[in-house]
Amino acid sequence: MNEIISDKTPDPSIHKDLLIALLAELSTALRARSDPEHVYTAAALGSFGAVAWGVAALQPDKYVSRPYMARPAVVAGIGASIVAIAVIAKIFREHEKFAKVKVEQARILKQLSLLPGADEIVPIDMLSPKAGNGYIWSIAVILAGAVAAIAFCLSVSI
Repeated sequence: MNEIISDKTPDPSIHKDLLIALLAELSTALRARSDPEHVYTAAALGSFGAVAWGVAALQPDKYVSRPYMARPAVVAGIGASIVAIAVIAKIFREHEKFAKVKVEQARILKQLSLLPGADEIVPIDMLSPKAGNGYIWSIAVILAGAVAAIAFCLSVSI
């Protein structure tokens, strides 16, 4: 049962199949890391809209006797800030993981592109190990939504 593993180079077709299988797994991992960013962005914007709508439905004069920090509009503004920070932190963390997977994907694609006839098939942009900056736009949208919701909430509480 104690077999010695051979140092022989694997059969090229097995090597190619292994690279393709790894590439498929990495591509799935990339999608799994990028898709939630859009969901987080949409969910955050929806929550900001719900907060603003909820604050708009309140009658501010009922809460004037409360301390400023205990007024519903201020609490809602603080909540929107916390949600924005949490979602942005999550997007940054997911992007860091995405970038690592992207490097591995590019490495495997580079090996596949060296196979005869494959260099014309592999898209040039997929050979780049650099992850894109699209996540910055998601963060910008979250910030814009949060600032609008917070500004509205604070304007109601004054």
